Amino acid sequence: MPPRARPPDLPRAARPSVAGLVVLAGLVGAAWLAGCARSRAVERSENGRPASPEAAYVLALRAEHRALEKQRALLSWYESTTGAPALSGAADRGPLFGRGAREALLRAQQEPGNSPEETLALRFLLRAIAAEKVQQATAPYDDALSRAEVSAVLTVPSAPGGIALRDAPLFLAQSPDAEFRRLLYGAVSHATSELLDPLLAQREAAAQGAARAAGYADYVALSEDLRDVDLHALLAQGTGYLQATEEIFAATLDRVAKEELGLPRAKLRGADLSRLWKAPGLARHFETALELPALSFFLAGIGLDLGTAIGTQVLVDASASAGKRPRAFVDPVDAPGDVRLSIKPSGGLDDYWALFHEAGHAVHFAASTVGPAELVTLGPLAPAEAFGELIGFLCVGYGNNIWAVALDL
Repeated sequence: MPPRARPPDLPRAARPSVAGLVVLAGLVGAAWLAGCARSRAVERSENGRPASPEAAYVLALRAEHRALEKQRALLSWYESTTGAPALSGAADRGPLFGRGAREALLRAQQEPGNSPEETLALRFLLRAIAAEKVQQATAPYDDALSRAEVSAVLTVPSAPGGIALRDAPLFLAQSPDAEFRRLLYGAVSHATSELLDPLLAQREAAAQGAARAAGYADYVALSEDLRDVDLHALLAQGTGYLQATEEIFAATLDRVAKEELGLPRAKLRGADLSRLWKAPGLARHFETALELPALSFFLAGIGLDLGTAIGTQVLVDASASAGKRPRAFVDPVDAPGDVRLSIKPSGGLDDYWALFHEAGHAVHFAASTVGPAELVTLGPLAPAEAFGELIGFLCVGYGNNIWAVALDL
């Protein structure tokens, strides 16, 4: 194995106190006011010259949207890492939905002197504002879903005290007891059906209505526009891929299921899949305590780290607090300077892969200095996903598996 000399610790997030959570709304409000101050500054001047009323209005809209993005990202971060009450509905959208906002942005997009980057950024912003209308309509349901997830406790006979719904994936992946997994999976399915599905149905109806009100045929059409993709063509490609790889996938799944769980493919159930992805036969090689040191060691080996383009560090929250989302994720609060990575370490191949994948996102956002700012977070997700897949593949991908080489597997 690679030497286990511990590299410098990655920066860790401080755990917020109860008092800190109480003043969170005030801190987020401060971010909003800072955005407003920026908008007033750009209204007064652009490149040292007074801006026209129309140009000042467009600049103010752009600054307001950036402030809104940061406000929502902060709220999402604290909800996801602490289980704090969801407050996405509290996000203030200022003048973004005011009369004439869309028309002003369309006129700005068509200015003959625009650079290609400027035109593209305005296009992304126009689409994002349409998506904001959906976000506004679905915010109450998003908050209700989050509260339901955080508060739900599952009753399983062999788990005195119950299991938090958000922690169920960790228990499913870690338990070698097939009967326990079956009971827990059933409890998750029941909670999902009783608690979450009704809210999801209401959210879906609200999203469809808001998408149509924004001028789209339906929510799918809005999603296609936001992602620059034809979903029908993408689904056809996906179907073709599944058909082309079905034989080799079935044979590989059968072999791996027998090796890892002692079950043939035909006897696998949904309750077993999290355990299968955990690769329990390799668990001893993917220790929980070494996840972050391994990431730091790996990034250093390819000339990267979690530093940002402005000299700060990606903030890493590696706590295991109750109510925290179990899967790793990245939150570009204000890229490139404020990028955050959350991980609830549980060890195993799947957890390492998820961490390395999300670290790819973090590296991408932390190095994003392209302008205008809308190009960083409002465009298609393909660039960010490419970085995630690259780093994740280098961690566990066939032919480049550093662990397989190190372990002589």
